[in-house]
Amino acid sequence: MKSPYTHAARLGMRQEELCLMLQVHRSQLSMFESGRRMLPKAPLEKLQSLMAALTSQQQSHRSAVDVQRDSIRK
Repeated sequence: MKSPYTHAARLGMRQEELCLMLQVHRSQLSMFESGRRMLPKAPLEKLQSLMAALTSQQQSHRSAVDVQRDSIRK
């Protein structure tokens, strides 16, 4: 069973799509996610940037939900 916590899953895309975006082979990404190998510098930096953007978006969404929840309670 595949882990729902892969980078691609977190970003809402298939592993193949993320590989195209990062310009790496699927096996490279798979080995990276399993801790068996590092990604080259450029794809790693791109992945870090994507994950940071996702985290920022999730935090913004949480803030918006908090505002809505607070307005409902008033």
